[in-house]
Amino acid sequence: MPHSPNQNSINVSTRSAANSSNKKAISAHPRSSADPYELKEFYLGVKAFNNSDYPKAHHIWEHSWMRQREDADRAYLKPFIMLAVSFQNYELGKFSGGDYLFETALKRLNQSSTTLDQWIDADLLIKQIQKSIANNKWIHRFENLKIKKRKTL
Repeated sequence: MPHSPNQNSINVSTRSAANSSNKKAISAHPRSSADPYELKEFYLGVKAFNNSDYPKAHHIWEHSWMRQREDADRAYLKPFIMLAVSFQNYELGKFSGGDYLFETALKRLNQSSTTLDQWIDADLLIKQIQKSIANNKWIHRFENLKIKKRKTL
């Protein structure tokens, strides 16, 4: 089984570390009041992700990203797209790319967790990702990684 030579190179960020930095918070919300279609699409991506259909989740979220190209608020999609694509990188043996996307998704989730908490349990997802990174085995990173949604449509 292939493994990443840099498994230990991922820097696990915590919410407090992200909040204490001078980094700009990411705008994060699926325009639910203005466009319920995008929220439904977001949750379709969540369902695909939770069913381990990462290519489908990526496809759904990427198309939402493209539809919202003029909307500055589309940044909420980026960490989810990165998580889905990181799995595909690992499958293709692109471990440094998978690690980078996984780590960056975690950072972006930390930066936007307060806003994302309206739609998903962001804290739970962050903790799952941190635990997954600590596991150090890319093949197991997605075993218990689930996005718990907050709203029902």
